[in-house]
Amino acid sequence: MYKQPLYKKLSLGIAFIDINANQIIEVLHKYKDYMHDIYFSPVEDIAFQSGRAIYDFTNTNLTERQRELSKILYFAKQNNIALTLTLNSLKATEKDMLYMFDYYNKLYNIDYVTTFLPTAKLIKQQYPDKKIICSFNEGVNNMKKLMEIIDSNVFSCIVLGMSFIRNFEAFKLIKDNNIKIKLLVNNACHLNCEVFCRDRELCKKAFEKSELEIGATQLYAETSLFPEELFKYYIPNDIIDIYKLSSRPLGYYGLNDLLESYINNDSKKYIKASFRNYHLYGRLAHFGEYSQQFDYDEIMSIKQKIWDRILM
Repeated sequence: MYKQPLYKKLSLGIAFIDINANQIIEVLHKYKDYMHDIYFSPVEDIAFQSGRAIYDFTNTNLTERQRELSKILYFAKQNNIALTLTLNSLKATEKDMLYMFDYYNKLYNIDYVTTFLPTAKLIKQQYPDKKIICSFNEGVNNMKKLMEIIDSNVFSCIVLGMSFIRNFEAFKLIKDNNIKIKLLVNNACHLNCEVFCRDRELCKKAFEKSELEIGATQLYAETSLFPEELFKYYIPNDIIDIYKLSSRPLGYYGLNDLLESYINNDSKKYIKASFRNYHLYGRLAHFGEYSQQFDYDEIMSIKQKIWDRILM
């Protein structure tokens, strides 16, 4: 039986802003053959959220949030979609994160937990068989840090992005150590970021500095990965285990467009329909004010030059 190239390869984030549980379930049902896992944060407190606008803590109560999340998690379980609990907020204490891990694991028997190295070590001690993923927010952005994570011997998978999005040497190193790779393809974070989602003002300043140096178009081309890049350079090598889509928060139609675009290997259709869809492939908010001036063909040309240098 023929399987699509992205069969069980996608990881999707769950949020409740501009979309409800029933709509998310509709999307998951439609694309369940492509879903490896869904990742989610605890709904109990805003301190567990590493990003803005994931859950609406102003207009909902805890019971409502728990009910909405449980609908989605039970649907996923019933449809062979793995559950990944995300514990990567600096606003939560280690004790609180461990408590939430115990709570969600007992309630849903979660498949994976994504977290930082110190918390990962503690979870590993108590649950030696639990699969632990190294968070993108851990800041793996150079070979020294990557080796520290590999040598810790607690992670079964590492989320990579930034300067590693096209680093096939690093991919091979990770796979040689029997660790899986979860590649964050559409966040468009600064390649040399030293903030790792920990300081919004510093992130903005780094973006502005790079934009002045090389321009927003060049920066967008370097930091984003279009579906066409995955199908041409990654999928044939089968070296990436899971493609993580930055999807929190996206509304119902945005979520559908994001998934269809990557599954069908087509960015042009969506960008030609609206310049706002550049946001599907570069979720970093700082690109928003530049997207109307972007030229698709110019971006594709820059991307080709990047790959020509890599493959020389």
